[in-house]
Amino acid sequence: MVWQFVVDRDSLRAWRRWLEDFGQRRLDQTHQYTARLNDRQGAIQAYMDSAGYWGGQMSKYMNDHIAQYQKDLVAGNKAGIIAYEKGMAVYRNKQNNFINKAADLQKDPQAGKDNTNADAESNANSLRFSDASTVIIEFDFNGDLAETGGSKRVAPSGSSPAVRWYSIPEPDLLNNVNYYTHSHNMALWMIGGWNPQANQFGGYAASWAADRTNRKGVTIKKIKCDKLQNFYVRVSGNAAAMRRILADLPAGDMEKMVTRQ
Repeated sequence: MVWQFVVDRDSLRAWRRWLEDFGQRRLDQTHQYTARLNDRQGAIQAYMDSAGYWGGQMSKYMNDHIAQYQKDLVAGNKAGIIAYEKGMAVYRNKQNNFINKAADLQKDPQAGKDNTNADAESNANSLRFSDASTVIIEFDFNGDLAETGGSKRVAPSGSSPAVRWYSIPEPDLLNNVNYYTHSHNMALWMIGGWNPQANQFGGYAASWAADRTNRKGVTIKKIKCDKLQNFYVRVSGNAAAMRRILADLPAGDMEKMVTRQ
């Protein structure tokens, strides 16, 4: 189960204001790019007309000389073959030269710079406002692995020793599977049977998964699937709100939910 809570309405409103401003600036940049491109249309069309002219000249040259070229190919006349190909190359090079000039005019370094800056601003501010205004809480029941994907850090003062805190160095807001990657801050509380040692990727394996019998779909299990063997709570987002939420979770009641037999 995944829940998202708004924990700071002021930050949420600031996020919306930034989005509106950002959207307007991007629209203005698009209009500016279009205007610059329109200003170049005359020159672009002239270059393409020239490319078309030399393409026509190349076709005429080919039609005028193709019969002799075919004879030279059959006869193996290297001098005739080379002369034909050099003649074609002259027209082809002229045509390509004007095509390249037209293509260069359509390039826009300013637009490229605007896009790069906009991507950086969007990513940085989306993460900043998300971390300030929201908290995501994930519950996973009877899972075989609790992933972390971050660097372990010292727990905040007053935090439960059962909670592990992490920093996510490179959050990914586009990850629609692992929601904890949407934030720089993440905490993990594992209840029930878990391996206390993390694997090489920083995740924790469930104790039941260590027994191959439990991982097979056709074997009788000691604990049936309708019983809760373990679960975890993973919290990410606003660090201060995360601490309050984790402090309010009923640890004793959560432990009583687990079947240990």
